[in-house]
Amino acid sequence: NLAAGAADGVVAARLHVAAFTALATDDESSFDVKASAARALANALRPLEDVEDEAVNPSLSQCALELLASDHREAGASLARALVLATELDEGTVKKLSAALVAAIDSDGAIGALANLLARGATAAPSVLPKLVATRSQASIVCIGNFALKDAGAVVDCGAVPVLADCLGDEALRRSACAALRNVAASNPGAVAPFSEALARVLGEVPN
Repeated sequence: NLAAGAADGVVAARLHVAAFTALATDDESSFDVKASAARALANALRPLEDVEDEAVNPSLSQCALELLASDHREAGASLARALVLATELDEGTVKKLSAALVAAIDSDGAIGALANLLARGATAAPSVLPKLVATRSQASIVCIGNFALKDAGAVVDCGAVPVLADCLGDEALRRSACAALRNVAASNPGAVAPFSEALARVLGEVPN
């Protein structure tokens, strides 16, 4: 009920965050309890995404890391994504979350959280790219596109560009694939050149 009430506004959301933080960071809490609290926190933090760098208990990032390394990876990924979107994270925490999300990349939630982390200027190990390419989902394509903002060369080297070009023919994926290819082309236009006609065709069909 508290989680559902998170939509009441920023004040209510902060109260809910405080309540669930106590559960998520309690050393006596089981992983099941922490996972439930993490999912509730992810909902409670949502109204705070528009609040500039909301301050929360630093222990929450540690909770996310613990869950990502457990059987509750989806809950950890949900909390990590919420922290990325709604709070200010120091460089050390960003690096730890990036590494943990890469390690948990088989989780759909981890792919989405990593995409958000990369969008905010973080970096990730290039070793994650083959898994993202093989996944071939909306979230993985967005993640590849965000990766290209920092390291387009790694995206090219892992063979992602032909796969992204092929995704232009999939109506469900073409918008994300188009954006990802444009990110690659911004610093490595030669890698995208063989697919320029298909990309131009899609750019004419898909609004920015």
